[in-house]
Amino acid sequence: MEAPYAPPAFKNRKTGLTVFGIALIALGGLCLLFVPLTALGQLVAAKTTGQSNLRMMLPSLLMYGVLGVLFFTLGIGSIKGRRWARAVTLVLSWAWLVTGVISILMFIWIGPAFLKAVSETQGEPLPPAARTIMMVVAIGFMGVFLVLVPGLLLLFYGSSHVKATVEAMDPQPRWTDACPLPVLAVSLLAAFGAVTLLTMPVAYNGTIPLFGAILSGFAGSILWLVLAALLGYAAWNIYHLRVTGWWIVVCMLVALTISNVITFSRIDLMALYRTMGYPEEQLELLEKVNIFTPAQIVGWSVVWVVPILGYLIFIKKHFRRAIAAQPAVT
Repeated sequence: MEAPYAPPAFKNRKTGLTVFGIALIALGGLCLLFVPLTALGQLVAAKTTGQSNLRMMLPSLLMYGVLGVLFFTLGIGSIKGRRWARAVTLVLSWAWLVTGVISILMFIWIGPAFLKAVSETQGEPLPPAARTIMMVVAIGFMGVFLVLVPGLLLLFYGSSHVKATVEAMDPQPRWTDACPLPVLAVSLLAAFGAVTLLTMPVAYNGTIPLFGAILSGFAGSILWLVLAALLGYAAWNIYHLRVTGWWIVVCMLVALTISNVITFSRIDLMALYRTMGYPEEQLELLEKVNIFTPAQIVGWSVVWVVPILGYLIFIKKHFRRAIAAQPAVT
């Protein structure tokens, strides 16, 4: 007797994985395109003004390069239906969305004052209506690329049908399966942060605000390298669910926040920019359009650390479970 037809327990999303994979590859190509365009823009500016800020663009160039390679790799992984591609795309999309929402809120807050200050430095100020149009266009652009795009990625790759599809296409456990997704996010972001910190000695002369003082040069560069090593070590331990990595990140976050509160309550921002190596022409422009006061920087340092600490406390339970699961040593 013929067995009755049993419909699949999930909807096959292989076609969607291919479509979104192609979109991710396109995003990767766009990010990689920004690397030579940014460098070319700095070279043109250097010929025009005689001053180049290419070294200060190293963190941005690194970010575009890493994101380009990452998007390209995730796109291929999505087309092939790999489990790791879905997990990393979810982590990246959440980070992208949160950063985008914060960026839009910040722009809404500082945008009007910034546009007004910039227009005043150009001579005749722009009319309020023109500034409003510029604000609307900018917010719309940011909304599409910083909220809508990552939101669509989250909706698709967060679907239970997509999860079941990649598990069927790729039944072998992958490296992303060894760590809960919320913890994996912290591990990957810490690893990326560690790589970014390695550029600080070159990009900003090793300048780092530290508990009321400004370190730079050799001393500041060594400190940046130490922080990068600590963050990299923390990322590795967090991935392996070792609570040591969690404590390193928490202590670094609290210590650097306290340092910012003390430092930006005392120092002159122009002195900090000068130590970082900004040319005099840019220092003059920064002084004219500088819309951040030291008190505002201190306030935002405290405000933003609260949700980050809250998230770290939220994922601490995974480390407790990992410790409880370890066999007793006899």
